[in-house]
Amino acid sequence: MRSLNETRNIVTLTVLLALFLSQSALAEVRIGLTIPQTGPYARQGEEQLKAFELAINQVNSRGTLPGGFISYEIINTQSKPDAAVAGARQLIDRGAVMLSGGASSAVAVAISAEAQRRGVVFMAGLTNANSTTGADAHRHTFRWYHTAHQNAKVLSRILFDRLGKDARYAYIYADYSWGRNVTQTMRNFVEAQGATTTYTAATPLGIQGDRIAGDMRKRLGFLVELEAAAKTKPDALVCVQFGSDLVAILQQAKKLRLNEKMTVVAPIIEMGLATEAGSEALDGVITTVPWYHALSERYEGSRQFVQDFEMVYGHKPGNAAATAFVNIMVWADAVTRAGTTDSATVIRAIEDHRFTLLTKEEYFRKWDHQGIHSVYALQGKKAPAGSQDLFDIIFEMDGEQAARTMQENPVTLESLPGDTIE
Repeated sequence: MRSLNETRNIVTLTVLLALFLSQSALAEVRIGLTIPQTGPYARQGEEQLKAFELAINQVNSRGTLPGGFISYEIINTQSKPDAAVAGARQLIDRGAVMLSGGASSAVAVAISAEAQRRGVVFMAGLTNANSTTGADAHRHTFRWYHTAHQNAKVLSRILFDRLGKDARYAYIYADYSWGRNVTQTMRNFVEAQGATTTYTAATPLGIQGDRIAGDMRKRLGFLVELEAAAKTKPDALVCVQFGSDLVAILQQAKKLRLNEKMTVVAPIIEMGLATEAGSEALDGVITTVPWYHALSERYEGSRQFVQDFEMVYGHKPGNAAATAFVNIMVWADAVTRAGTTDSATVIRAIEDHRFTLLTKEEYFRKWDHQGIHSVYALQGKKAPAGSQDLFDIIFEMDGEQAARTMQENPVTLESLPGDTIE
C-alpha cells in the first residue's frame, strides 16, 4: 500500500505531466508572483506560493483561459518595498500581465503604485492596512484580505462585551505603516467608547532589530516591552505583529504568564504562524481572519479547497493560501468572461461581479476595490485536538457591516480608457 506522501507525489506528477503535454502547443499567459521568500514574512510567502501553484494548475487543467496557459515567475520581495518594486518592474518588463502576492502593507502599497503606472492588474496578497484600498488605492489593484478597520470593528465588539467599554489597553506594534495603522485604528474604535491606553511601544520589523542592536534584540525579543506593558496592568494586551515577530511575542507572553492576567489580542494571524507558535501560546488569544479552514464544515467551496490543498501539501491551508487561491481564481474567471487579458477589460469584469468560491457570495467593490465578505473572530483553544485544530470561530461579521462605508473611505480611483462619466 502506498503512503500518503507517495500517493500525493504520484498525483502531482500526473497532473504536471498532463499539463505539460496539453500546453506544449499553446501560448502562455505570463503572470508575476511577488512573495517574500526571505525575512520575517517568508513563511507566509511559502504558503501563498503553494496555493498559487494549486490554483494555476487547476485553471490550466481546464484549458479555458483565453490566450493559452498560465506561466509564472517569482520575485522575492524580502518584505521590503524597494526590492518589491524593483522585482515588479522586472516581471512586467518580461511580459507579466498580472501581479499577485505580498505579505506586507508597505510592499503592497509600493507594488500597487507601480502596477498603476504600468497598467498591470495587481491582486494584492496579505495586506491589512486601511490605505491599500484607502488613501493609497488604485484602479489596477484589488484587495481580498480584510482591513485594519474590519479588525478593529470585530475585535472591539468582542472586547466590549468581555471587558466593558472603559477597559485598559496596552499595544506593542511593528514600527512600519501596517503596525502603526492597525494600532491607531484600534485605539480610535475603543477610545471613542471610553477605553484608555496604558502603554504603547513600537518595535522594529524583525526581532533582530538593526545591525548595531541586532544581537541584543534577538536575545531579548519582546521581553522588555512585555514586562513594561504588564506593569501598567492593562485588561487587554494588543500585539500588532506578524510573521516570525508574532510567533515570538505570543510565546514570550505565555512564558510571562500574561495570558492569565489579561486578554491577549493578535489583530490578524495566519495558520502557519499559529502552528509555529503552538497551542500553549495561543490559549485564549483572540484574533481575526478573512477565512479559516474550519469553514470547510459549512461550505462546499472551502471543503474542496482544503481537500485539494491537503492532498498535495499534507497540511491544511491558512488564510495566506486562501488569499492567493482566490486571487488567481477571480482573475482567471474575469479573463475567461472578458475573453482577453487586457487590463482595463479585466478590471471592469472584476468590479462588482458577484461570485461564490470559498464561502458565501462575495464581490470586489467598484469604488474602492475592497473585497466584501465575512470577517471571522477566532479564539485559541485551551485543549486543541491536534496541531492544526487551534482555534474556535467565536464570531462572524457580515462583509457589508464590517467594511468601511463610502463616507468613511472617500476614495476616487483612476479612470480607464473608455470610461463614461456617471
